[in-house]
This record gives sequence, C-alpha cells and structure tokens, in this order.
Amino acid sequence: MQFGSLLLDLDREVARQALARMRAQLQQATAVRREAERQLAISQQLGYGDFLATSQLEERDSQLAISLAAEASARSSAKEPHELIYLHSL
Repeated sequence: MQFGSLLLDLDREVARQALARMRAQLQQATAVRREAERQLAISQQLGYGDFLATSQLEERDSQLAISLAAEASARSSAKEPHELIYLHSL
C-alpha cells in the first residue's frame, strides 16, 4: 500500500505542476490579450482601421485556444490516481 501512496503523491505533484503551468499560460495570454486590445484602441484612435488589429487579436486567441486544448488533452490522457493504484495492486 505504501507504493500506492507514493504513486498518489507523485500524481498529485504532476497535477500541481500542470496546474501551475496552465496558470502561467493564462496569465501570459491575459497580458498578451490586454496588449493587443491596447494596440487596437490606439489604431482605432489613429484611424488605421480595425482589420490588422482584429486579425492580431484573432491570431492570439487562436494560439491560446490551441495551447489550452493541448494541455487539456495531455491531462485527460493521463491515468487517474485511483486507476494507477488499482493497476499496480494487481
């Protein structure tokens, strides 16, 4: 049972690290989004039009969505702690 406990601790640490990475990505994406919104506001004030700034916002949103989807996919493919313990108890 001690082995199962070690696996559970390891799985929790992996989950904690994944969550920390996701939080960092979210903070970075939020900062990038705010900067893009600031640039959009400036371009609108200067009369450069919305097309370029809007395209940049859409591209950044797309990159963020891809990154978050990849992280979610990696998490969902990992075994749940109780599954690991069960498999190792066989």
